[in-house]
Amino acid sequence: MPLSIRDIASALKLPITTVERWARQGHIPSTVRKNVYVFDERIIEKWAQKHQLSFSPQKQMIDESPINDDSHSLVRAMKEGSFIYGITGQTIDEILSNACQHVPMPSQTDQKALYQLLLEREQLTSTGIGKGVAIPHPRTPMERIPSPLITTCFLNTPVDYKAIDDQPVFVLFILVCPKIEIHLHHLSRLAYCIRDDQFINFLRSKPDESTLLARVKNVETQFEKTNPA
Repeated sequence: MPLSIRDIASALKLPITTVERWARQGHIPSTVRKNVYVFDERIIEKWAQKHQLSFSPQKQMIDESPINDDSHSLVRAMKEGSFIYGITGQTIDEILSNACQHVPMPSQTDQKALYQLLLEREQLTSTGIGKGVAIPHPRTPMERIPSPLITTCFLNTPVDYKAIDDQPVFVLFILVCPKIEIHLHHLSRLAYCIRDDQFINFLRSKPDESTLLARVKNVETQFEKTNPA
């Protein structure tokens, strides 16, 4: 089945510009029809396997069933991620580049792919949601990871993140999920935490991992009481 550059970019979870450059340079199998790159699905699938890249051309259906078990708690996702203190950088690009090196992805290739996806997302609109907090995340799921993860990054110096309230960002919660519904589940819970100014002040103290996880667990319990399934 022939696929377009847009189809391939979506299936590989890569920016369109990257796929276009690879095709132009001959790094990915393609043919040109009427000055347009066309890709064979079966050939690309084999190529992706050879290069250890995720390839999912099918549109993912959203499972709307409730997600309430502990395996999808914020605390669990934060434990699957990592806690980094003193991330350096003066721009969004530098911050994300340095932060992605600490995200526990399956490989360095996946870390680099994540970095590109996060940049692509920031180009659409800032993930700085206000109060000095940003939640960088890819636009599409990353199916290579076995479970959702949140990497918490405290910046060495707050950075202008083009946030909606113009406040410089001092902490990132990098959210990476294998499915859309799980992504929305975690995003809503993170947003609930950040609504509380006391929680923001708590974050500004740069709490250690165990203290932060205990506080998040308490807030998440409150969320479940006020938002029953």
